[in-house]
Amino acid sequence: MKHLSFVRFCLLISFLCLGFVSHIQAQGVASSWRVYGHYGMIFAQNPPVKHLSVSHPFAIQADYMLPLSGKKSWHKIYRFPDVGFTALYVDMRQPKVLGRAYSVLTFIDRHLDKKRHFTYRLAIGTGFHSTHFNKETNHTNQAIGSFHTAAVQLGIMYKHRLAADWFLQYGFMFTHYSNGSSKMPNSGVNIPTLSVGLRKGERAKPTHFLPPDSLTLMPVHYGWEGQLSTHFGRKETYPVTGKKFFFYTLEAYASYRHSRRSAWQVGADVIYNKTLEEEKRLLYDSTYKNVDITRVSLLAGHELYFGRVSLMTQFCVYVYKKLPLNPFAYQRLGLKYYATPNFYLSCNLRTHFAKADGAEFGLGVALFNKKRVLE
Repeated sequence: MKHLSFVRFCLLISFLCLGFVSHIQAQGVASSWRVYGHYGMIFAQNPPVKHLSVSHPFAIQADYMLPLSGKKSWHKIYRFPDVGFTALYVDMRQPKVLGRAYSVLTFIDRHLDKKRHFTYRLAIGTGFHSTHFNKETNHTNQAIGSFHTAAVQLGIMYKHRLAADWFLQYGFMFTHYSNGSSKMPNSGVNIPTLSVGLRKGERAKPTHFLPPDSLTLMPVHYGWEGQLSTHFGRKETYPVTGKKFFFYTLEAYASYRHSRRSAWQVGADVIYNKTLEEEKRLLYDSTYKNVDITRVSLLAGHELYFGRVSLMTQFCVYVYKKLPLNPFAYQRLGLKYYATPNFYLSCNLRTHFAKADGAEFGLGVALFNKKRVLE
């Protein structure tokens, strides 16, 4: 029960990822797989974790790739990317402080060239840690404050053919662990690595594969639509082992669909964060006692579509912020799953640049667009 809110967030991530995978998986699987080894460093993004940047983590990763049937428009639009599941083991090489991390992720690897040599990778999932911050036994671990975290992996890879159906893949990957401030401390762990792997299979194909040239694209409605959503989450305040409070966001924006792949966004957030009330009491004198903790921001964003699932990135600037805490702007990275043409679920990570501010999940509706087609 201690970390129930973040566990729910992890479950929601898993639900969206499973929805993504079940949406793209086909019957009659001819799958492919690969195994990676990683060697890198711990990147200290802020002073509280600089003392942890002393080891060179080693990791082993296994990917299982699912087939794309060619029946969905985005399969062709993105040149039939690799999608599937990842199991990742990371030894931080600091057994008593950072320990080991075990992760399960869903990934998409998009090809950057027609010969399918270069790919970039996005993977999202959950991580479980063998050790984390403890006030009495592990107070030097200022990076991870809880057993559960979210896990994000980015990468750029090159594929070289060794034999008819065997490939060598190598490149650079970046893995991040954070609990979204659900439990302090939460500076997070950033691990850049050099990666080398062996792949079996050119491409995961179903039995009834449709060649790209034979695919008929679904119609897309271009133009403007409105979106209204509400998000909420729960986070812990400093000092460590402090109280937990809910925060709420009402978001409204206009979205312009300019291509099959993506849309631009412009709008506003209204945020009510009850943790600010506690931080105001702890950090400021009585002159701030009656200061409003409500915040308003303007946002600009981008949404990238993969059928029913989309990846959203936003940059937001405060225009109303009475309490002088946090920088002038924040960012939001999120996943959306369109259950119907006009209703979606979402889970997001909100950050003040390199520092996580909170994991949030919510519901939203698309307005003024009755022509959206879901595949």
